Amino acid sequence: MLERGVLDLDLQVNVNGVRLPSKVFVSKSLVRLRIESGNVRGIDVDDVFLPKLKSLYLHTIMLGKGEDCFEKLTCGCHVLEELVLNNVYSNVWNRSVSSKTLKRLTLWCTESYDKNPHSVSFDTPNLVYLKYSDYVAAKYPKVNFSSLVDATIGLAMTSDQDANASYDALVGNATDFLMGICNVQILCLSANSLAVC
Repeated sequence: MLERGVLDLDLQVNVNGVRLPSKVFVSKSLVRLRIESGNVRGIDVDDVFLPKLKSLYLHTIMLGKGEDCFEKLTCGCHVLEELVLNNVYSNVWNRSVSSKTLKRLTLWCTESYDKNPHSVSFDTPNLVYLKYSDYVAAKYPKVNFSSLVDATIGLAMTSDQDANASYDALVGNATDFLMGICNVQILCLSANSLAVC
């Protein structure tokens, strides 16, 4: 289908242990891609080439084995405007999303793993809508949301962070992330986020 110039592809995979081929991320014509599964073991993201893709939706999928899978994914999508990553995992220690064209981002990472990432970065200067749920990272080295208008934030502590939390010792520091969203016009914070702040 991808070789025949399909524009819109919706894959729902519900077979245990299926490994989708990396070719699913290579298409000269695809404008919208949606992959949803509860059982996919992994998709390699070494070769991402989706030059016309504007909307990408991934649900409950493991991406590759290498570092910076989120960033590799966005770098291969030159005109991407909407990215939805629900329970999409790769390297749980570092997450990085970088795109100059991205306008809407949903990144929901707290349902399956009880581990906080070491580093989370956002370089998305044209993003206007953000829905983000994750465990508090040790650091947020880059947070570029210069056009952000609407944000829904759900930051939480892992069970280890919660057990070690006190007024004297920080178990994670979301200050840099929160400073990056300080100019947002519409902000919705979860109860857990208020506890973290």
